[in-house]
Amino acid sequence: MTSEETQVSAQLLRAFLVVRNSGKWLSANEVAKAAKVAPRTARMHCKRLVDAGVFDEVRLHPSHRYSFSTKAKKVGADMLGKLELAETVTGGA
Repeated sequence: MTSEETQVSAQLLRAFLVVRNSGKWLSANEVAKAAKVAPRTARMHCKRLVDAGVFDEVRLHPSHRYSFSTKAKKVGADMLGKLELAETVTGGA
């Protein structure tokens, strides 16, 4: 992983918080609207969090849906720790 892939931006944190706090499956467009980011940015961050094991993904044509993974503490522990630290430091974006 590059240092860019391990950094937590404000947009990434907001996307994470939206999905984690929703308690339901959200499309990237729903994440984008709630996190106040562009849809393309939301898709990129959601994919990154799926790859890191923090989000689960279901591919439903024409979009994908994302939810906080029940396995995040085990599979995505590294990224989850960074996100939770960023949440604490920033007061939740």
